[in-house]
Amino acid sequence: MVRKGFTGVTNKKPREYEKRHREIARTAGCEGMVFLKNERHALPLKKDEMVALYGSGAVITRKGGTGSGDVNEREVVNIRDGLKGKGIPIASEEWLSDYEKSYKKARTDWRDAIFRREKEIEKEWEARGDVSEYFSAKESAYYEIPFVAPAGSEIIENGSGVSKAVYVISRVSGEGADRKNEKGDYELSDGERHMLQMICGCFSQVICLLNTGGIMDLGFLEEFSNIDGVVFISQAGMETGNAVADVLVGDVVPCGRLADSWPYRYGDYPFADEFVAVNGQIHKSYYKESIYVGYRYFDTFGVSVRYPFGYGLSYTKFTFSEYGVSVAKNGDGENGIEVSLHVKNVGERYAAKEVAQVYVSCPQTGRGKEFRRLCGYAKTKELKPRESQELRIWIPFYALCSFSQEKGAWILDEGAYYVWIGKNIGDLELAARLDLEQEACFGKVGRIAPLKESLEELKPDAARLSARLLWCEETVERERITVLRVRAEDVVPGTGGGVLREAGSGDDSSPSIGRAGFDLEAKAAVRKLRRDQKVRMVTGELSYSVGNIGNSAIEVPGASGQTSKAAEEQGIPSIIFADGPAGIRVNQSYEVKDGEIVPYEVWDSLENGLLSIKKEREGEIYYQYCTSIPIGTLLAQTWNEELLFELGRLVSEEMRMFGITLWLAPGMNIHRNPLCGRNFEYYSEDPFLSGKMAAAMTRGVQADGGTGVTVKHFVCNNQEENRMGTDSVISERALREIYLKGFEIAVREAGPYGVMTSYNLVNGIHVGNSMDLCTTVLRNEWGFDGLVMTDWYTTEPAPEGFAKSTKPYVCVKARNNLIMPGTAEDQKNVEAALEDGRLTEEELDACVEDVVSVIFRTARAEKMDCKRE
Repeated sequence: MVRKGFTGVTNKKPREYEKRHREIARTAGCEGMVFLKNERHALPLKKDEMVALYGSGAVITRKGGTGSGDVNEREVVNIRDGLKGKGIPIASEEWLSDYEKSYKKARTDWRDAIFRREKEIEKEWEARGDVSEYFSAKESAYYEIPFVAPAGSEIIENGSGVSKAVYVISRVSGEGADRKNEKGDYELSDGERHMLQMICGCFSQVICLLNTGGIMDLGFLEEFSNIDGVVFISQAGMETGNAVADVLVGDVVPCGRLADSWPYRYGDYPFADEFVAVNGQIHKSYYKESIYVGYRYFDTFGVSVRYPFGYGLSYTKFTFSEYGVSVAKNGDGENGIEVSLHVKNVGERYAAKEVAQVYVSCPQTGRGKEFRRLCGYAKTKELKPRESQELRIWIPFYALCSFSQEKGAWILDEGAYYVWIGKNIGDLELAARLDLEQEACFGKVGRIAPLKESLEELKPDAARLSARLLWCEETVERERITVLRVRAEDVVPGTGGGVLREAGSGDDSSPSIGRAGFDLEAKAAVRKLRRDQKVRMVTGELSYSVGNIGNSAIEVPGASGQTSKAAEEQGIPSIIFADGPAGIRVNQSYEVKDGEIVPYEVWDSLENGLLSIKKEREGEIYYQYCTSIPIGTLLAQTWNEELLFELGRLVSEEMRMFGITLWLAPGMNIHRNPLCGRNFEYYSEDPFLSGKMAAAMTRGVQADGGTGVTVKHFVCNNQEENRMGTDSVISERALREIYLKGFEIAVREAGPYGVMTSYNLVNGIHVGNSMDLCTTVLRNEWGFDGLVMTDWYTTEPAPEGFAKSTKPYVCVKARNNLIMPGTAEDQKNVEAALEDGRLTEEELDACVEDVVSVIFRTARAEKMDCKRE
C-alpha cells in the first residue's frame, strides 16, 4: 500500500517489477562473466554432478563494492543457493553452514566494536564543547577497526567419491580507500593458499571462481596443476549466485570478454611502484605513462600478459571470415571506415554469442602513438551450431585522430593505417591498409589544463615499432591484403559526433544532444528570482542528515541529495539525486512516525540490516526495494550496448517509482592502475569501450524523458587515497586521448543531463574550479547542455598540509552549477564573492539557468505542473 507524500510501499511482499528487473540483472550477470581457463572438460557441470564448494564467497557472495556504489536490495543470491537451485548436490554443506555462522558473528562483533568507539568519540567531542569535526571523526572509526573475515575450518580428505571442487576467491573494495598489492588483496592470503593446497590435494579437478571487483594476481595457477577451470565471475549484483549457476551448468554459454588486460604480476604495470597505495605519496600523482595505459602499454612495449584485453572463452568455437574494409559515410553524413565480416559458430552443441573487435595501427609520424587502439566492435546474436552472421562495424575517421599539443588540434596524420580484426588484442588478423595522402585537421580547440611543472613521459622504442610496421607491410604484400587510397576530401568531418567546433566560435548547437543553447523557459524563470534564491539554487538543499555522506536528501530516505526548494513558489521544483552505478542507492526501508520520517543511522542501511543497531521500530515502515545490477566492470565485459540500454530502462523505471530525478551514474573513469579502490564502479582501461558503455546506459535511462544520468567522476579520479587533495600531473594529450575521451563519447552520443566533477586537482586546479574542464571542454567543444555538479562535500576545508579546497564561488565562475550536498558556508561564500565583485551576477545567472533548464526537462517538473511563461 502506498501513502501519499512518502516514497515506497508499506507492504513488504515482492512486487511485479522486482521479478522482471531481477531477470534482466541475471541476464547481464551471465553475459559479463568471463571464462579464463577451461581444461579437461572441467566445465560445464552436469546438473546431477556432486561438487564440493568452498571459499568465503560461496555463502558471503560479493554482489558489488562498498560506498556510493552499493545498493540496498531485497536479498543477494549466493553461489551455494544458486547451484542448489540448478540441482547441483553440494558435498560441503556442513563447512558452508559453519562458515556462514562464523562470518555473521565476526561481522556483528566488528560492528559493535565500532559502535563502542563511536560512543567514545562522541563523549570526547562533547567534553571539548566543540562538535564541528565530530562527524568526520565518527566516520573515521569505521576505518580504524578493520574487519577480518574468518578463515573457515580445515578441508578434510574427501571420501565420498566427489572429483570436482569449486573454490570461490572473494574480494571487496570501495569508496575512500585503495586496494593493496599485498596478501589478502591483490595476492592470495596465506589462509587461501593453504586452503587451495588442501583442496587440490583432495580433488582431481578444481575450478576457481574469482568473485572480485577487479584484477588480482593469478600466479597460483602455476603452483596447482589441477586447477582446470578459472572463471572471472566478477560481482554480478543481487542475482550473482543464479547467474554463476546458469553459466557453470551451460544453461547460458559464456560470452563475456575482458575489459582489462590481466598481467602476470603487478610489477608489469608501468610505474607500478609509484601508485599511491604502494609508495604512500598522496599529494601528487605523475601520469608518466602518458597515453600508454592498459593494453596500449602492454601491446606497444611488448610486455606479455596472462590474459589479453578482449579475451574470453566459450563452450563452443567461432570462425571469422570474408573481411571487407571500405570508406563510407554513416547516416549522419560523417566519413569513416566500414568493416564487414562473417562470424560462424562451428561447434556442434551450444548456441552462443561472439564479439568481433576491430583495432587500428595509426602512423607513427607526427607524434608517437600506441601500436594499436580499439576503434570498433560488434556482438553477434545467439548463433546456433553451424549458424553464421554478417557483422558491419562503422568507424569514424575521428576515432583515428591523435591530439597535437603543438597545434592544439585533433589531427589525422598522413600515412598508412592498418586495420586488424579478431577476438582480442592478442588474437588479431591484418585485414587492410589505408593510405591517407595528406594530413587532415578535425578542428582546433582551446588549450586546457596546462602543466605547471615538468613531466617526463614514457616513450616507446621507435626501432621496435618500425620493425613491427615493416612486418605489417610485408604481410600486406605477401597475403595481398586490401589496400585503399584515401583522399583528403574523403576524411573531411561530416555532421555527426566527430565534429569539433572551433574554440570560441560561439556555436551552441550539438547534433548529438539535439538542443540549442539554454532553455528559454529557464531564462525567463531565472529573471524572476531574487539574488538570495539564486544563491541557494547553486547549492543543494540543506539536510538534517549532514554527516551521513551520501544520504542528504530530505524527501527520499537514503537518496544522496536534492536541489534547493528556494524557488518552488516560482514554479521551479526541487529534484532528487540517488547514487549508483550498480542500481539506485536508497534505504531499503524507513520509519514514519506522527507524519514525519524518523531520522536514521547509516548502519540501518548496510548489508540488508545485518549491521543495524536498531532493535525495534515504533512507526509505520515503508519499503524501497531496488534492483542491484552488476558492477560497471562486469557490464563492460558484456560488450553489449543493447543490454546496457535495457538496464538503463530498468533503472529509469525504479527512479520514477521512488521519486529520483537524476542518477549519479554511470561511473566511467579509466582503470589506470588495478589498485584503485573504485575500479569496480568503472568500466574499463579503454576509453572507447568505456564511452560506448556509458552512452548506452545513458540512452536507456533517458529514453522516455523525465529521468537523467550524471556521468562521473569528471576527470582523473584514479585513486581513492587523499582523493580530495591529490594533484593529477598530466599532459594535455594524455588527458584528452585517454581520460576525457570516454566522457566525450558519452556526451556526444547520448547527451546526459548531468556531469559530476571529481574531488582531485588536475595540474594544480581542482576540477570543480576548472573553467577549462567545466566550460571550455564540456560546453564549448562537446556541446554539453546539462548541469555540472560537484561530488559531495568537495568544498570542505582542507586539512593542514593538504592542497587547498575547492572554492564554492569559483565553482560558479567555472559553471560548475551545483555545489553538493549544500552547506550554509557554501552559500555565504558565494554571497560574499558577489558583494566584493569576485563573482558577477551574470555568472551566477548562467549557473542557475543551467540548473533550471535541466529541472524543466524532468518528470518532477511535469508532476508539479510548473508554470512557465
